[in-house]
Amino acid sequence: MSQSNGVALVLFPGALGDFLLFLPTLFALAERHEEVVLVARAEWTALLAHPRVRCWPPEHPAVAALFRESFIAADWQNLFSEFQHVYSWTGYGIAPFSANLAKVTRYRSAVFPFRAFQPSEHAIDYYSRCVGLRPVNLADVVSYIRFSSSPLLQRLQGLPGPLLAVHPGSGAIAKNWQGFPSLVARWKKATRGQVIVLLGPAELERGTAVPRADVQFVGRPLPEVAALLRIVSFYVGNDSGVSHLAALLGTRTVVLMGPQSTPQHWRPHGDRVFIVSAPAPCVQCGPTRLCEHLVSSSDVLELLARAHP
Repeated sequence: MSQSNGVALVLFPGALGDFLLFLPTLFALAERHEEVVLVARAEWTALLAHPRVRCWPPEHPAVAALFRESFIAADWQNLFSEFQHVYSWTGYGIAPFSANLAKVTRYRSAVFPFRAFQPSEHAIDYYSRCVGLRPVNLADVVSYIRFSSSPLLQRLQGLPGPLLAVHPGSGAIAKNWQGFPSLVARWKKATRGQVIVLLGPAELERGTAVPRADVQFVGRPLPEVAALLRIVSFYVGNDSGVSHLAALLGTRTVVLMGPQSTPQHWRPHGDRVFIVSAPAPCVQCGPTRLCEHLVSSSDVLELLARAHP
């Protein structure tokens, strides 16, 4: 595709799962433009290894200035002058943001709603529809993901038996399946494999119940998490960003999506993904628990057996 459309500024908010589903559109924009400057969380952009994408954090002074009523365009004109196009899912409906952006961009700027899906439209298709591009296929997305190693990863590669990675948390407690302890115990007994529990900031802050495991993979940067997900045999997780990453990377993945989730919009995409959806709440436990009445550990074990190479 031609890269004669100059440099584009792209602003994208959201959590890790949102960001990963945006990547097929981001990389399509990188094909359209000479270069893309992406404004997104530094923890997420650490995953990117695309030669035509450079990144600003959301705290960049120029981005913060766009939200101010007291914005002075002359102060920022030179910085923004390199951008021929602006695509933003940040700042929609915030009058100062759109007005200030128009003052400092010489060409086309568009501010989109972050989530304005058509019925049954997946997030990948929504983001690409906003910019009028076909999303990049997942294999090409993976080719621009950064991976990093560590002594712990090297040790894990030498463990005997199959490796199961589980991520018991998510962005909302109501999305967290209660069956991980039972699943881990039963899987270890059946396979004599090793279990790795992934824990990030959300799980540490909220005190998520953690199943007993052989290894705890705690607070690691995303390129290292990505590298881990490439060496494990299986992954099981909730409706979370880590589950999206596992699916994207082609790990044999089971994702649990309960009544708080909307699979039609947010299901993880990948070639080896099983989605377990429980759309109705449990009559015994209520709407805020993804319990074993809705999804049993036996159900998940059966899917893991089907996912076996």
